[in-house]
Amino acid sequence: MINKSNRQNAIQYLVKSDLIKLIAICSLFYVMIHFIRITFLIGGKDIQDFQQNFWQWISLGANWPITLKKFWVLITHMFMDSSFLRLLANMIWLWVFGSVLEDLKGSYRVIPIFITGGLMGAIALITYSQFQSTPLSADFTGSQAAIWAVMGATISYRPQYRFWMIIEKGIPIWVMASIFVLLQLLQIGFTHVGMLIYFAAGLLPGLLYTKVLNGYFDAFTRFLKGIAGYAGNNANFLTKDVRTKKSTASFKVIHMQQAAIDRILEKIHAEGIDALNNQEKKILEEYSRQS
Repeated sequence: MINKSNRQNAIQYLVKSDLIKLIAICSLFYVMIHFIRITFLIGGKDIQDFQQNFWQWISLGANWPITLKKFWVLITHMFMDSSFLRLLANMIWLWVFGSVLEDLKGSYRVIPIFITGGLMGAIALITYSQFQSTPLSADFTGSQAAIWAVMGATISYRPQYRFWMIIEKGIPIWVMASIFVLLQLLQIGFTHVGMLIYFAAGLLPGLLYTKVLNGYFDAFTRFLKGIAGYAGNNANFLTKDVRTKKSTASFKVIHMQQAAIDRILEKIHAEGIDALNNQEKKILEEYSRQS
């Protein structure tokens, strides 16, 4: 039976997990988009009306003049997928690669890579299309470049990490990355230059994650933690009288061992399991055996 403490730890993980946030946002946007599309159709509009009056305002333009008129699409496009199967596949691969970084490095690590990779992919794709006699489609969406960035960061940080321990020794994450790359290239037929540039531009910041861009990503992580810390502090949204009253309220005394476990789990969530010292690892192992 799951006790109260375990439930609280699970809730804390869900709240702080980058993967949960990203999957929830992408899924919510997918549902929202198709709800709006159905609303257009029910209202007697055709698919062209949906494309012109809504879809084009959240998807990438075919060139920079079009895109800069709706600059927000550089961010929104990476959270959109028009196909459910593509959304499902993208979220599965995001979980595969992102879970490694989140387990080892902690929370607020995947989102910076995801956004940076998606942004770099968009910039490269639009720039390439700008100089083509036949520009690319003006309604491009998808999170592939962002996922290529997460994949690149994972294999640059810990290429031998064993994933999916259903089998005895697990699968090295670089093998999963090879399968992902092959499937992506098969999908575009290996010859679509624009998409190859798009993938490569997303991959580049991921490959530079560990050494070259580590300072940038650390700063991005601190920024996100600062926002989360401010938003999560109820005192920032209460009046002075309420804050004073709450500060003097009594609190329940927690058992010392459980408090230590909670601190260790909090440290894993914030910094990854690699940040634990030997004593903390020993305490966690003993707790696991008792559970």
